Order: sequence, then C-alpha cells, then structure tokens
Amino acid sequence: MRSGAIAGSRERHGLQFWQALTFTEPDQLLPVVQICEDVGFDGVIIGDHLLHFEQVRSGYPDSTNGQPP
Repeated sequence: MRSGAIAGSRERHGLQFWQALTFTEPDQLLPVVQICEDVGFDGVIIGDHLLHFEQVRSGYPDSTNGQPP
C-alpha cells in the first residue's frame, strides 16, 4: 500500500478498472453490478449490440460483392 493511503479508500490515479458484463443474464445484472462495486471496480459496461443475428441478408456497404474486405 502506498504511503499515506487509507485501506478501503478509492484514490484516483488516472487508471480505472471496468468490468465488461456483455453476456451476463438479465436477471443476474444487478447482483453482479453490486459485486463489482463491492470489490472496487470503477464501472461496468455492456455491449451495444443486444441482438446478434445468425444470418444477415444485407450486403456490406461500398462493396461490389457485398462482403467485407
């Protein structure tokens, strides 16, 4: 522990630690967020794509064959 630091305090030194919860089940989000807060994470994030399709019918934009480069 750094000199002068108080155990359990949340000093800010420019580096933050976040926990990704992208594939967490919806009914588990609040308990997991509470755990993350309890153990000292600075925040949590989830993915902005909530649905992932098995098949996409639209083509890749600006591509002659519709596929990504």
